[in-house]
Amino acid sequence: MSSAEFPIEATKSQGSNKVSPEFAQFLQQSEGEVEKTKFMMFRGDKSPNSDSVGDSLTKFNSGDGLTDFRNINIHPRFESSSFQIHEKIETIKEAPIEYYESILYDLCRRYNLELFSKKITTKCIEIFHHIYRLKAEEEELSPNEVSQLNMHFEDVLTSFPKIFQEYELFKETLSLASALAVKWGIANIDHYSYRLTGRSMNIKMLDLREINKNLFTCETIWIGTMIKQDPFVKIADDQIAQYAYLLLQVVTKLVNSILSLNQHCNLNNTPTIAGLVASKNPKVTRFSGVEPNYDAEVVAYQRLKLNRGILSFCVKDRDLKTIREIKSLLEDFENVYRQFEQSLMVNILSMSKHAKDVV
Repeated sequence: MSSAEFPIEATKSQGSNKVSPEFAQFLQQSEGEVEKTKFMMFRGDKSPNSDSVGDSLTKFNSGDGLTDFRNINIHPRFESSSFQIHEKIETIKEAPIEYYESILYDLCRRYNLELFSKKITTKCIEIFHHIYRLKAEEEELSPNEVSQLNMHFEDVLTSFPKIFQEYELFKETLSLASALAVKWGIANIDHYSYRLTGRSMNIKMLDLREINKNLFTCETIWIGTMIKQDPFVKIADDQIAQYAYLLLQVVTKLVNSILSLNQHCNLNNTPTIAGLVASKNPKVTRFSGVEPNYDAEVVAYQRLKLNRGILSFCVKDRDLKTIREIKSLLEDFENVYRQFEQSLMVNILSMSKHAKDVV
């Protein structure tokens, strides 16, 4: 991926590593209090103010930032989170590739029928993710906050009638991208050990339980969309701002490219291929819950199998070229996603050291 294809717009980092008492308090918040801060953000309240924080910290890919995360036992606080991400990756490994071909077909069909193949952008994540999360956990909000949340929810749906469908498709396509990154050998659990070990146990500002639900999650993408706004702008240095910009550019291209993969198929006339792929590989039923349909009409659909390092499926050469481009794009995305997420954690931890001095 070249900088010419994805030009960089970096913000300027200013000042020193000193943080104000108010921002230091924010860094020490519990996860529940952080969710309340997200509620403040959608409602329009100001986030905690602070002095500008920081010259660029040591870049994680120099190696200095990585040492603290490796070869350290997982802290008990994150045992469930560790189990969560390990279990997810093991499930992906066990599931046959035909299962993901069926998921891909369903996503492409919804993209075609619900959005008429209109491009999806990260705007749906920026606008809707924190509302989606709060709606799922509204029992933890006060009655007044629930009322405000519901009013805002309705306002957003009025202004953006298709945003729920866009968000759901984006979220599920990102999940499929996580699976393909594992199935195609692009990523493994060792790449993400920084989430679970060493000083990462001190990070309260990020919801690591949500982040560890999969390799790639909307939570991290949402932070990328908010990186130039309070409170994240006070954490981001130039390098993180660059990573965030690239992250949003690449994930937009990746999601839309994946959703366009089955456009050569007759999506309108075939609601699902779950029974068809289960008839080819009965192991699919264990994961989809759909029994094999040996009488299903054989239809064209995108295949995702890797054969001796070469993607192979019985379609035209141009489709083979397209899927190779998807794999290359996924490699770029996985790289910048991981660098953004890890650099963000390193900066939060660095500032937390200063926070302890003033809280």
